[in-house]
Amino acid sequence: GAQHLPPAVGRTLSVQTLKLLDGKLLMPSKVAIERQQALRAKFHALRRPEDGTPNSELLFRSSPQLGANAFTMPDGTIVVLDDLITSIADDQQILAVFAHELGHARGRHSLQLLLHSSAVGAFWTFYVGDISALLAAAPTVLVQARYSQDLERQADDYGAALLAHNGMSPALLADALKKLAASHDEASTGGYLSSHPATDERMHHLLLLAASFKAR
Repeated sequence: GAQHLPPAVGRTLSVQTLKLLDGKLLMPSKVAIERQQALRAKFHALRRPEDGTPNSELLFRSSPQLGANAFTMPDGTIVVLDDLITSIADDQQILAVFAHELGHARGRHSLQLLLHSSAVGAFWTFYVGDISALLAAAPTVLVQARYSQDLERQADDYGAALLAHNGMSPALLADALKKLAASHDEASTGGYLSSHPATDERMHHLLLLAASFKAR
């Protein structure tokens, strides 16, 4: 379903959702502009395994409610929150999280989530050209992004391939997840790990990929 939606739909959903979230759940980032620009430059310098460099936009925001988090919009825009940057603190590990998010963007996973979450959404979008049902669901679904393990594994595999393609170890993503788990307050509802279950299985899988990366 998601693959067949015209890109304009993803763009509209993304723009409208950001409009709804900005100033409410999302606040301006407090990360220094120079640091934002440096991370953005490193991100856009990454080479994608399939060719070229990332064409996703990278937006920095802060959110006390959402904590250390990052999520991908239907048009591939990646929103990264201050607490994620400060919790990880290591640029290469932060890039590893961006690489994972690029996997979600490439697979149009957030659109898949939206189509699955609003039963009428898919029907109306295809037959009536009315995306209001999708728009209504978008803020909640995108911010909470409860991906299936299958979609997480796809994003991990893509992230790992992208890291390896750039001479970086896939273990960086496992390290980033470990840091996020350590800084994750059990009492808090949000955070990257509630929307991206950091199961031991994921870490194990990434470390296996890292071992084969080393062996090359």
